[in-house]
Amino acid sequence: LAVLRRKKMFKTRLLSGIVMVIILIATVGYGGNILISEQGTVWERTKPDIYATIQDVIYVESLNKFVAVGGSLTQSEIMISTDGVSWTTTIISQGGGLRAVTYSEDLELFVAVGYKMQGTYYRWVIYTSTDGTTWTLAQQGATGTTQDELNGVTYSEDLELFVAVGNESMILTSEDGNTWTDRTISDSAYFYAVACKDNLLVAMTNNRAYTSQDGTTWTRQSLITGGNFWYMRNCNGLFIAVGEDGVLATSENGINWTSRNIGTDKALYDVAYGNNLFIAVGASGIFLTSTDGITWILNEGDIYYSPCVAYGNNMFVAMGRTILNSYIAEAENIISQLTPQSDMTFNLEQGENTILFLSENESNCTLTYRQKYIGV
Repeated sequence: LAVLRRKKMFKTRLLSGIVMVIILIATVGYGGNILISEQGTVWERTKPDIYATIQDVIYVESLNKFVAVGGSLTQSEIMISTDGVSWTTTIISQGGGLRAVTYSEDLELFVAVGYKMQGTYYRWVIYTSTDGTTWTLAQQGATGTTQDELNGVTYSEDLELFVAVGNESMILTSEDGNTWTDRTISDSAYFYAVACKDNLLVAMTNNRAYTSQDGTTWTRQSLITGGNFWYMRNCNGLFIAVGEDGVLATSENGINWTSRNIGTDKALYDVAYGNNLFIAVGASGIFLTSTDGITWILNEGDIYYSPCVAYGNNMFVAMGRTILNSYIAEAENIISQLTPQSDMTFNLEQGENTILFLSENESNCTLTYRQKYIGV
């Protein structure tokens, strides 16, 4: 088998019957994947010591801080940086993860939302902080037999209101970030994100938007062509929703949506605006750029799996997940635990920043194995 060496990459491919697994080497343990760019076209990778899948990142100009949230099934984490390169990590809970974060300039308050494991079930959680470093559990869902989780949160300065959304048709509102009121709608809906524009609130499911002007009464809008949306933001006054199979739709009022042809079927996870440029990031190293949010240019790059992106301090910061492993012995142990067939061979090669593991037969590279060591 030929030995292939790649730098700063992390993916699985099947070429001529050969399974190729590339694992980045870091200084310690597992970690996150962070990239920075001043122009949104050339990206530089940083290697923070983060054990988490990063789900959301925002920039607060008044504090000159990037604040990112994420976690795993074992812990919820908050990450802070002023330059996008050096990050401070705080573990705020065990068992669960955070999905979204927002900030109120009026109240000088961060609010982060997500879930916490309760046996085999989830319960939603809301945390608050005045500085992004010290966090307090403000409220959590009751212990039950459902998978309750919050996926999005925003703050409307016009309405002076926090709004959080999640699965099970759940919508919560709060004036202070600490006391929350249940505004769950009667429709069966799974909300992925919520954003605001002036006094307009928009909550997004996988195929339609719900709008509100007070956070209490919500109106279901028409189905959006394409569907399968995973995230939405207000970018410079334009609502942009992205999701599975390269779907991207835009709206100025949250009611009328237009699907855009962006030239890819790869999943898109997030979008941001800054420096007169829109950026959307997604799977398999793709990122899109646009000057108006309408016409998009598809780019291929070294940005593997970036679920979130933000602009601040004159740079874009894309954050995501890459499982890192600093011990070759771990990879050797993986091979030793497999039961190869007689015609199967394994090779483990250490290159600069990489471990390469090759197998001639895909049958033993199970989905469990890939999820555990690849993180796809």
